[in-house]
Amino acid sequence: MERSVRNLALCAVFVATALTAVGALILSDGASSGANNPPSTLLGTVAVDPTDDPAATTPTPVWAIAEANGRYYIGGNFTEVGGESQPYLAAIEVSTGRLDPAFRPVLGNPGGAAEVLALALSPDGNDLYIGGRFKSVDGTTRNRLAKLDARTGALDTAFNPNASAIVESIVVDTSG
Repeated sequence: MERSVRNLALCAVFVATALTAVGALILSDGASSGANNPPSTLLGTVAVDPTDDPAATTPTPVWAIAEANGRYYIGGNFTEVGGESQPYLAAIEVSTGRLDPAFRPVLGNPGGAAEVLALALSPDGNDLYIGGRFKSVDGTTRNRLAKLDARTGALDTAFNPNASAIVESIVVDTSG
């Protein structure tokens, strides 16, 4: 399967130069948003490589992408990246195109996917805000919105807005 670099549209052209370990990203339109539907803007999909998973038949969505600290952060409804288990949220090293072993947050959602639908970085790139359908991060309750250390993926336990509905977009202002 081709593992070449693809261009992505993220308000401007975003050239994904290091996603070869993830696979090709393909632009596509998603279904309309709602309680059981994904958001309406699909940024890409993690392509399936039959040699990595012979049972896989369908690409899985990547709903959000952010870049900082020499990494591409991706959020979506995937369970593996580059053949390694890392569901819903991952960091890919720009220099190698490989999954970052230091960034391994575990998202949970009893009874459903812990899908990440939105990502935003703080202005200094130190914090990564994630939003979506998840209910926990690293075993700690975080309803649909959380703040992580962008370098380690560690949960910021002081930030707990407890969102009452699915978070589909995040905007961080200059004050954070």
